[in-house]
Amino acid sequence: MTDTEPEPEPILSFDRGAMKRLRRERELTHAELSALMGLRPTSDLTTDWEAGWSAPQLRNIGRLARALECDPADLLEWSTDEVTPRERRGAAAERDAAQG
Repeated sequence: MTDTEPEPEPILSFDRGAMKRLRRERELTHAELSALMGLRPTSDLTTDWEAGWSAPQLRNIGRLARALECDPADLLEWSTDEVTPRERRGAAAERDAAQG
């Protein structure tokens, strides 16, 4: 009998790439998306979510899904990645900076 390591627990997280894709498919600016969600159009929340600097609270996932005309599950992803959200944001910022 061989010892195997248990599989890591899957983690449910916000999928910023899906948000960006859906927003662009609907040809919405961040200001328009914020307004559809009932936020101030000058709010930086949707920009921060898409950039990975923060993630929406659970109550905002439903509002975001309604504004993007999608299922809330479309904005979530399962991962077994053991990277912390802070490490993930740092890596995203480095990728964005490298892309110009």
